[in-house]
Amino acid sequence: MLPQAARPRGRRGTASTRFALASLLVVTALSGACTREPERGAVISAVEPAAAGARAGLAVGETVTAWTGDGAEGGPIAGPLSLLRVEIDEAPRGAVVLTVRGRSGERRVRLATGHWGLETVPAGAPEVTTDPALRAVAWETEGLALGRAGELTAARHALERALELRRGLAPESPAVARSLVHLADVDYRRQDPHGMELAERGVAAFRRFPAPLETAWALRVLANFAYVLGDLDRADRLYREALDLRLPLEPDGREGASWIRTSA
Repeated sequence: MLPQAARPRGRRGTASTRFALASLLVVTALSGACTREPERGAVISAVEPAAAGARAGLAVGETVTAWTGDGAEGGPIAGPLSLLRVEIDEAPRGAVVLTVRGRSGERRVRLATGHWGLETVPAGAPEVTTDPALRAVAWETEGLALGRAGELTAARHALERALELRRGLAPESPAVARSLVHLADVDYRRQDPHGMELAERGVAAFRRFPAPLETAWALRVLANFAYVLGDLDRADRLYREALDLRLPLEPDGREGASWIRTSA
């Protein structure tokens, strides 16, 4: 677990510390520019004959978006991991009703107790595909959705899958750097200090490419780790470097200026 930030005597209330504190309040400001709102759901990629899913009429290409159960409140399905969790926890207890979206619209399907026989992939890819680049995008989309829902362990698993696929395609690429920083950001929220190494690698990778906005985002994630670990001087330098990269990309400089005003 990450410790609380050390506050050396004589530094309380300085501009440097206030700048770091203000920057922590805009945790999503840079990352939001690097990601889009992910789709939700688990897309069915295969249905096992004679299993509960096939008997219920589920088909390849349909998207499972929510569930309810006998005596269970249910909820949304963020992706394959969410659906698998429901099958493991609820299928042995009784029937489950899935909300499914397909070409003909939305419908509700009741699955009997037992093995469902469904294989799914994350929503977000243009289609159900075995293409590793599209599957990486889909897993990243799934991870971001889980992260926003607060399911950080599952989010990390999905983002690790995306990173693994991207490393297989191009080990030294902006996409790999992006996956590293997404993982680091999840680790920061999980209070796992090992994420700092991922952030370091992400910053180093982005510096090799002409990607100032994403470099600024990676610097912000790294600065968050430096701050909570008590290295306020380094956090201050990293936040300011991120700001210097961001300001030239803003036509009116309003967002960057707001950082400066809140740190004054």
